[in-house]
Amino acid sequence: MTPFTAFNLGVLLAEQGKPEQAAVAYQLAIDSGNAEWAPIAADGLGKLLAKQGKPEQAAAAFQLAIDSGHAEAAPIAAFNLGALLKRQGKPKPEQAAAAFQLAIDSGHAEAAPIAAFNLGHLLNEQGKPEQAAAAYQLAIDSRHSDVAPMAAFSLGVLLKGQGKPEQAVVAYQLAIDSGHPKAAPAAAGALDYLLASDQAAVAHHLIDSGHPEAAPIAALTLGNLLARKGKPDQAAAAYQLAIDFGHAEWAPKAAANLGVVLETLGKPEQAAAAYQLAIDSGHADLAAVASARLSRLR
Repeated sequence: MTPFTAFNLGVLLAEQGKPEQAAVAYQLAIDSGNAEWAPIAADGLGKLLAKQGKPEQAAAAFQLAIDSGHAEAAPIAAFNLGALLKRQGKPKPEQAAAAFQLAIDSGHAEAAPIAAFNLGHLLNEQGKPEQAAAAYQLAIDSRHSDVAPMAAFSLGVLLKGQGKPEQAVVAYQLAIDSGHPKAAPAAAGALDYLLASDQAAVAHHLIDSGHPEAAPIAALTLGNLLARKGKPDQAAAAYQLAIDFGHAEWAPKAAANLGVVLETLGKPEQAAAAYQLAIDSGHADLAAVASARLSRLR
């Protein structure tokens, strides 16, 4: 039996609910010493043994894959080993962190971002918020379509807990802008709660801070909150603040939203002027939306 066949037989037997036979097949592929399939089989065996509640044997299998230096199997096995050790808890956190770091250092497109995200969680649980934030940032910087948004949300939660609302707002907005089905709504809710919990102390503090990202985001979000609460005059004032910051992304959004609010207030001329601001910004999406609204208004 070739190593390739042995590995695939292991996968098939595992899917059929025959773990003992699957382990034998994986071991055949591992024992072949084949440079391609032995490491992949070792990772497969590790996952199988972990599911069977055999952590020590699973860790040994993952280590085989890691030691192989295989471009695909080694980084994935490093993440899997880190996750296994993390689940085991004390006294394994340092070993888990080291395994996650191996996956991160590999630069693997899938294993590195998810390892950074999990390392962030691990470090946060260990009471190391600064290191956790750095790990989350690595996951964000990867721009992984699934992991980066979740890391942005987690970073926002961490920063809020540290009393850093300016940075938390920016992190939440990253998650919101991603459109991720889980991270975006969670971040939107968290951002709303952050600003709505005490508007005077939080939202206006952020706006007054003049932070280049957080201040316009806070003003825009505050406007949205006030509009939803049926306070159009106050919403308009908040949107104007966001516009005045001149941010390339948030000012056009605030202008478009201001136009809608002014329409509801029965101020078509002022609404038209707000829509024109959004149009003149040249924003890829909002200019067209504002143009359509302006045409309808006229």
